[in-house]
Amino acid sequence: MAAYPPKLSKVLAAIKFLMTRCENIYLTTDQNGGAGGLSTMPSANPLGGSFMVFNRTRDILHILRNFMEFFKEESCGVCTPCRAGNFILTEKVKKMQRGLASQEELDEIKKWGNIIKLSSRCGLGKSSPNSLIYSLEKFKDYFDLKIAPTSEFQNVEFHMEDAIHEFDTIIKDTQL
Repeated sequence: MAAYPPKLSKVLAAIKFLMTRCENIYLTTDQNGGAGGLSTMPSANPLGGSFMVFNRTRDILHILRNFMEFFKEESCGVCTPCRAGNFILTEKVKKMQRGLASQEELDEIKKWGNIIKLSSRCGLGKSSPNSLIYSLEKFKDYFDLKIAPTSEFQNVEFHMEDAIHEFDTIIKDTQL
């Protein structure tokens, strides 16, 4: 471990201990960060007062959706990039969870994230896409597996009347 002030060295040692307990034997400082983004150590307050630990049983998309839902709800709504951008990013994460995202949408996430970071008015907006963008870069293999295979049915619209027609027919036939 590099030469840090004694108090910070104790914090870093505790973090390393926690990470090894969570089966992360290859701790690197750029893996430390929360919903707002990364912490590059050393600094006076390396983790901004919070520290989240996940092991391999947690789904990255579930975590990212929680983060994006948080930022969508916490946006004050004053600036459009944060208000609309976080909504769009949340919907794109949901689409990935359903297995319907394309490579183009992963690229759009990065573009929207940069727009939000550059044009939001406050720190919340500027940091909101950090964890999502960082995860796309850090876990590229994981996200490549989440891309939907190209299919002619990928963007088919759903029609409720068509879907329930047979059910309605059966119900009508059984009524007096």
